[in-house]
Amino acid sequence: MSHLPNKDLDLMMRLYADYAVLTDTAHDNKVYQGNGQVRSYWANVSGPFRPQASLDWLHAGNANQSNVTGSTGTLDFECL
Repeated sequence: MSHLPNKDLDLMMRLYADYAVLTDTAHDNKVYQGNGQVRSYWANVSGPFRPQASLDWLHAGNANQSNVTGSTGTLDFECL
């Protein structure tokens, strides 16, 4: 298991382009479009960046997959 030292939302947001689209499959495929909505998702909806959350989430129980085609990338991950 890995432990991340802090919850750096600004660093996390560096993964996303201004026009990024995030689909939350855990909540009826709700779509967050653009940097502001994606940031709001990570800050207010998803658990990892909430104050009470532990970042001990990088372990064998997670399913991660990525795909890059040209200038477009897809990152799929599941926290169990």
